[in-house]
Amino acid sequence: MKILKFLDDHFEEALIGAGLVIITAVMGAQIICRTFGSSIRWAEELCRYVFVWCGGLGISYATKTETHLRLDVIPNLFPKLKKPYEIIADVALLVFACYMLKPGITVLSLLLET
Repeated sequence: MKILKFLDDHFEEALIGAGLVIITAVMGAQIICRTFGSSIRWAEELCRYVFVWCGGLGISYATKTETHLRLDVIPNLFPKLKKPYEIIADVALLVFACYMLKPGITVLSLLLET
């Protein structure tokens, strides 16, 4: 059970860290290879995909730890309104995400056609 608890607490963190290490190592090797006149063909594409995955995992991690950027003027001015404000902000985020779902699917289908 301790292993599952540890994975639940630190899984995204470990994957993001591993992704950043992979990006650093591969791009470092790419730079060194280019100084000697050759290059690694797949380095930039791998780094791009790992970067996108780190971004997605970062969203998950920020949601889990509640560290998303958020305006906190209202909760700081009115501490009693902190909980309702957080609920309203979360509902607004959910509504925005649902609104952006259709355009996102449209763009994704256009990308899949090409």
